[in-house]
Amino acid sequence: MTPAPPDDSSGEAGELLGETTEIYRTLRALQLSRSLVTLRIEGDSQIYSTMILLCDLDNRQFIMDAIRPESGNQRLQQGVSFALTGFYEGIQVVCKDNRISTTNPEQLDNAFSVPFPKFVYRKQRRQAYRTHLPGHLVREIHLSGQHREKPLTGQITDISSTGIGCEFSGNIKPELKTGEIFDNATININGELILSCCLIVRQPRHIARAEITQCGLAFDNLTGPEQKKVERYIAQLQRQARRRERES
Repeated sequence: MTPAPPDDSSGEAGELLGETTEIYRTLRALQLSRSLVTLRIEGDSQIYSTMILLCDLDNRQFIMDAIRPESGNQRLQQGVSFALTGFYEGIQVVCKDNRISTTNPEQLDNAFSVPFPKFVYRKQRRQAYRTHLPGHLVREIHLSGQHREKPLTGQITDISSTGIGCEFSGNIKPELKTGEIFDNATININGELILSCCLIVRQPRHIARAEITQCGLAFDNLTGPEQKKVERYIAQLQRQARRRERES
C-alpha cells in the first residue's frame, strides 16, 4: 500500500518516489550537498541530527553518521524506527520507517548503514526571500536546549520562510556548531511575530573585532499554521518596505 505524503498545509505540491534509482539519486543529492539531516526516533520527542556519508545503489543502502545528541545512537542499535528530513537546493526530502542494518559499515567508525526506504517524499520549496529587520524593532531570541547549561539571548537580524539570522554578544562558550539543535527556542519580533519552535544552527562565526557571534538558525518542522504565520509576517515587512520606498 502506498503511504500518504507527510502532512503539510503549505499548499506546495510534492512527489512520492518509489523507484530504486529515484530514491538513490535523491539521497545521493543530500550526500553531495553535505546537507544536515534531522532525525526523529519513534516514541522519542528529542530531535537529532546527522549527515549522509555514502549512497550504495548496488546494495540499496545508505550510510549515515552517528547522530547527535549521542544518547540516540543506542536506541538506533536497538532497532527502533526513525524518520529523516533533509534539504538540498530548496528541495525538502522526507523518508519514514527506516531502521539501521549494520553498525560501523565500510570500516567507518560511529556510522550506520540503512536500507533504502520503500518511498521518499520530495518537495520543491518556495524561494526563500530574506528580509532584514529594522534596528528600531524589538528582535529578541532566546535559545535553550538539553546540551547547554545556560540559555542564550540575542538579536534577530533577518528572517525568511526557512529561518532567521542572529547576533549574540561576545564569543559564545562552548562555541556554536553547525547542526546544533535548540529544541526550545522563542522568537519575538516587535510583539507581532511570537513563535516557540525548534531551530538548527547554520554557519556560526565569531567576529572578534566587533565582539559578536553571528549565525543562521533554520526552522525545523514548523506546523502548517506556524509556517503561514511566518510567511504572512514576511509579506507584511515587504509591504512596509515598499511603502517606505514610495514615500521617499
